[in-house]
Amino acid sequence: GVDEIALFIMMPIPGSGTFGQVTGYNNYSQMTFSPSWRKDYRYLSNIRLRLYLAFIFWKFRYHPLTTFKQLGNILFKKFDI
Repeated sequence: GVDEIALFIMMPIPGSGTFGQVTGYNNYSQMTFSPSWRKDYRYLSNIRLRLYLAFIFWKFRYHPLTTFKQLGNILFKKFDI
């Protein structure tokens, strides 16, 4: 199964086919995984949060012990495999 996910707001890089579809940045350093300068950032960030919560819900439902163990590892900063 899937233990964790990472969700990012897409930022096209120069030279990609989707590069011209995003405007509003002043320089390339603003092109990060959390582009708060985008007009649609709040909307996309809310979708990302809901997806994370849904993932955690389903993970807890089917693998509660793993979920608690992972939470404990985060709280006690234990990142061993």
